[in-house]
Amino acid sequence: MNILKSIFKPKDYRTYVPEKITDITGQIIYLRSDKTLTSSRPVGSFNLIPIEELISFQQERIKVLNKIAKNKDKIDTIKDLNHYYNKMCSHCQELFLKFRTSAVPCEQDYKTYSYADIIQQAIDNGY
Repeated sequence: MNILKSIFKPKDYRTYVPEKITDITGQIIYLRSDKTLTSSRPVGSFNLIPIEELISFQQERIKVLNKIAKNKDKIDTIKDLNHYYNKMCSHCQELFLKFRTSAVPCEQDYKTYSYADIIQQAIDNGY
């Protein structure tokens, strides 16, 4: 039982955002270093996306995380989540509420869905 608690225990809120930013930065470095890649399919996207567009998307995710880290109050973080949630179609909103990370949103909402999910993960980890 102790093993399960340690696996599913939320991360320390002070380290969650820096660790996530480091992870995404590592992904960007890999995408830039692998010269054989011309496109990739991120989670939630049905189509291949050019690498430069994917790098831009990952940089936006880092901006979202940095904004959360600067929020003075949890209310601001929840407002950020609501902003992205409200931009999704009703189908994707339903998926987000029911399945979150395991769902595949519609093509036009995969970026917005990802931003909302990363904010929700931060909230789950104490932000």
